Amino acid sequence: MTTLQTTVPTWAQVNESTRNYYANEWGKPPTSDDHVFEMLSLLGFQAGLTWATVLAKREGLRKAFHNFQISKVSKMTDEDVQRLLQGDCPIRNERKIRAVIGNAQAIMTYFATLPGPERKDALIKVLTDSAGPSPNVWPIYGEEQLQLLLGFFHDFKFSFTGPKVTRALVESFGLALPWLDESEA
Repeated sequence: MTTLQTTVPTWAQVNESTRNYYANEWGKPPTSDDHVFEMLSLLGFQAGLTWATVLAKREGLRKAFHNFQISKVSKMTDEDVQRLLQGDCPIRNERKIRAVIGNAQAIMTYFATLPGPERKDALIKVLTDSAGPSPNVWPIYGEEQLQLLLGFFHDFKFSFTGPKVTRALVESFGLALPWLDESEA
């Protein structure tokens, strides 16, 4: 018999910000493609940092990256990168900054492959389509679905989207396989 994890993970107990994030956002489906992009970007910034640190800098990151509006971030230039590195970004890591901009450009490249009406919520559709043919049902992911999503990121040349970030992305939206109580697995 398997059971769902019901305890609050350690990372979510660090401070008020992580507790609020876990209670109000974690595990809930995304509301827009910009929301998916924001979470992907925040997870990229987390590499080498704690989630508490990233959440503490979230508002500054939103300001630095046009509230994570894909269409605006995709137009950012090398001059924007230099401005962000010199103080307009609360996490001044050039690779991470360039990855956010590059991922916005990759999303726009993907959108360009779709007819106009299919561009709305296209990233959300990628997340659900990767999980299989269950229309109108928020899917549960397994390793096969993660591999499909990783393939999508690879095909469109996303950065900072390796297996750990991709797994964290789907988990953040409630898409991962339920955690098992290891004593019962």
